[in-house]
Amino acid sequence: MCVRYLGVFLLVWNPQVLHGGGHTVTKPVSGVDTCGAPPLVTDGDFVENTGRSLRYGCAAHYERVGPEMVGCYSDGTWSEAPTCKATYCSVNTDEHSHVKSVGVRFIYDGAEENLECSSSVFHFSEARCTRGKVEFSECVGDITTTKPVSEVHTCGARPLVTDGDVVENTGRSLRYRCAAHYKRVGPEVVVCYSDGTWSEAPTCKATFCSVNTDELSHPGALVGKLRFLNVAIC
Repeated sequence: MCVRYLGVFLLVWNPQVLHGGGHTVTKPVSGVDTCGAPPLVTDGDFVENTGRSLRYGCAAHYERVGPEMVGCYSDGTWSEAPTCKATYCSVNTDEHSHVKSVGVRFIYDGAEENLECSSSVFHFSEARCTRGKVEFSECVGDITTTKPVSEVHTCGARPLVTDGDVVENTGRSLRYRCAAHYKRVGPEVVVCYSDGTWSEAPTCKATFCSVNTDELSHPGALVGKLRFLNVAIC
């Protein structure tokens, strides 16, 4: 036990008590290697091993629920482990008659996706995800152009989008979507003009950071592993 006096405050630190993420362990704590395999957390993993505790983090687009730190008790059991909760919404377009049926869409929390309306060509309803709930806007025009539009096959090879691809070809337009953990920047729908050129294509921006632990020198870093963090906590 360490006791330190600072002005009017007396600080006491007991190595037998584990603190972290609002979680306090009062049972005797041992080295983590005595408890065997670390607790498995779906959509998460431990990102730091101090020797006395494990620090857990969740995958991109998941948030931690519960303690960040997990300790090994001297009786060989682990303290409570966290869970990882998805921060996105799933939208089954078959259940919404005002938009065209394109299966299930996944929208990250705070993001939106334009879904083509069933009543009009090039009109879209914006679906926004907020804390697990989806709200739709009224159908409005998404593309404004004075250039004549032709069938997509007349423009030849479709625009290439790094970390993204075409998910729907209506014959008159192409709908693009980005890979998991990438966010679309720019128009969702691309059309072919009658002069043989394509309208502007989107780009896909990463929503995560990669950390190569081989390049970290501080104690507790997990050597030989590549970690990915949500851009919000990078």
